[in-house]
Amino acid sequence: MSGAKAWRNGETLASLQPPPPLNGLVCAQCGRVFAPEEIVRFGNAAVCAGCKPLFLQRLREGVVLAAPGALRYAGFWVRFGAIFVDGIIGWSVSIGISLACGQSFLEATGFDNNPEMTQLDWLLTAVSLSIGAAYEIIFVLKFGATPGKMAFRLKVVTAEGGPSPSARRWEDILPSP
Repeated sequence: MSGAKAWRNGETLASLQPPPPLNGLVCAQCGRVFAPEEIVRFGNAAVCAGCKPLFLQRLREGVVLAAPGALRYAGFWVRFGAIFVDGIIGWSVSIGISLACGQSFLEATGFDNNPEMTQLDWLLTAVSLSIGAAYEIIFVLKFGATPGKMAFRLKVVTAEGGPSPSARRWEDILPSP
């Protein structure tokens, strides 16, 4: 047990760190607490001396300062990636259901060169659309995001940052975890 030799109790660790200043400010870059005289202000952002060069470089590169707690909106490619992941999940489920219903892989993917849709095709299309809608609704209501959005650390919120409006309306209908 080599890790047990290096073990220290809570009082020892607490005594190693000096307490943060009572009127301390949090650095916008590293998140550590500093006394006000050790902080430089740039708009609403407080930056320590160690992070100042990196912060100024980011400003030169055009990074926009956001107010603390402000929402960061996802860009086009991040959203595209999230939708792509959700699409792969939905496609996989749809193909799995089609294969379970006796269709060949070519029939399930639509590459069988048969322009006419059978009753089974119409039924599977309706089932796939229903599952896709349920997938989006249930994940957004229960978790605030679909698995694709979660993979990119996105969340569906209102403009104020609260839970999505649909989640507020439907939270009483779905059972809680």
